[in-house]
Amino acid sequence: MVALTALKPGDRLWEPKRVKEGSTTLTRLIHYPVTIVEVHESHASGHWNGNAETVQLDERRLKRMRRTRPDKA
Repeated sequence: MVALTALKPGDRLWEPKRVKEGSTTLTRLIHYPVTIVEVHESHASGHWNGNAETVQLDERRLKRMRRTRPDKA
């Protein structure tokens, strides 16, 4: 879990996402990298998965993220 007050620009976080396995009902858990660009009082901005687009990260979304990359199973 990551707190908004502990973030600074340049931090790298890992966000978990469930993705489908092709055209089946099976899913798997993927961890995407998020790089923090700006930190504000109520939210943070970052680049998701190395893309140029910026995402807004509120406290609820930050609670799911991890500072270290989880081990691949």
